[in-house]
Amino acid sequence: MEVVRASKAGACYGVQRALDMADEVLAAGHRAYTLGPLIHNPQVVADLAARGAEAVDTVAEVTAREAAAAAGAPAAAATPGR
Repeated sequence: MEVVRASKAGACYGVQRALDMADEVLAAGHRAYTLGPLIHNPQVVADLAARGAEAVDTVAEVTAREAAAAAGAPAAAATPGR
């Protein structure tokens, strides 16, 4: 069997955009909340958590005004934050 390595690897556009947004929020000294993990990569998730990001399951758990989900969220999750 021949293994062909892709010329590019990494996160898809939506995930990379969400990671960039989280990085921007964290660099500004704010906490970042995400609806679920932004990426299925434990090292990246651990790095975000170490810098102040918290993955939550529902908007009700968010104490800030905004949260991001890399793959979107159902309309029911779009309840305004506190």
